[in-house]
Amino acid sequence: MTTLELTPPLEGQSNFLMKLRVLLVDDAAIILLHLQNILSDLTNIDTILHAKSLKEAHQLYQEILPNVVILDLFLKDENGIEFLSFLNKNYPKTKVIILSNHSDTFYKNKCKRMGAHHFFDKSYEFDKIADCLKNYTI
Repeated sequence: MTTLELTPPLEGQSNFLMKLRVLLVDDAAIILLHLQNILSDLTNIDTILHAKSLKEAHQLYQEILPNVVILDLFLKDENGIEFLSFLNKNYPKTKVIILSNHSDTFYKNKCKRMGAHHFFDKSYEFDKIADCLKNYTI
């Protein structure tokens, strides 16, 4: 687990001005590093946590209750769709962004039906994540 703490929200800020807490769920260190570099430049993000397994993702989710989860569909011997289903059922207000190499129509449609807010291809759509998160507020 790697944590990057950015400037915390000021005491007394109303909810819609609070900064985002983001949980990254991916087992590839290079992807996590790239995402961290992209997200650390955004001023509306307070905390970025990394999980490399679904077990770790569940634990970290309970600790920080993130507003946004960026989720890979396939981790080592695990299926991110299970975590998407868990989030949709238990935390429907959490914004879930899928970032996967498996970006065919089948997976895009399945994830959308299961509550994903966005679906991006790891191969060429990293920049879209930053643009997407710039528009998120809580």
